Amino acid sequence: MPTEYATNDEAQALVTSLMNDTRLSEFSGIRNHGLKIGVLMKHKMDSADQLVETGKPSEVKKVPIQCMHFMEPQWIVIFDAAVWDQSDAIRKTALAHKALMGIEVTGEGRSRQRKPDIVEYNATVVRYGAYTPVLTSLQEAFQLAGRRVAQSVAQSGDVSDSPPIEVSVRRERRPRRARQTNTVPDEEET
Repeated sequence: MPTEYATNDEAQALVTSLMNDTRLSEFSGIRNHGLKIGVLMKHKMDSADQLVETGKPSEVKKVPIQCMHFMEPQWIVIFDAAVWDQSDAIRKTALAHKALMGIEVTGEGRSRQRKPDIVEYNATVVRYGAYTPVLTSLQEAFQLAGRRVAQSVAQSGDVSDSPPIEVSVRRERRPRRARQTNTVPDEEET
């Protein structure tokens, strides 16, 4: 079951166009600091030499500092070739957007891996619904996205020109823990 990586002009063009699209404010840090991002397609084959999914449709990896002397990109977006081949244009764009969202540019132009906004167990959400403020915001985002896509498709058949959805995430406050101190009571005087 060999795994191979190859460049892909279509995927590279899509990632480059998203990065450079000034309507996408979420990538302004990438644009402003001129980060170089390469693209690879991951091809995993089974024992019958059939292309199989790798488990991650898209991901982003930071190029180690030692390797930056030998290659231009600071980041590499990796797409699963099996998923890519089965995806329409909207899903390909969403996969590229998701991967690019994994890059966070800090104040001095440094970049680091960004964690996802939300990680949750599907079974818990299915059973109990949106039980936290973060999940409620995500639920609202899905509802807005559904309406936006329906409107765009009804008007032009294309969703790429519609503005991004602005959703504020309300984080719940955790109660502060009392500090524990290891104090030894004074010995009683006799």
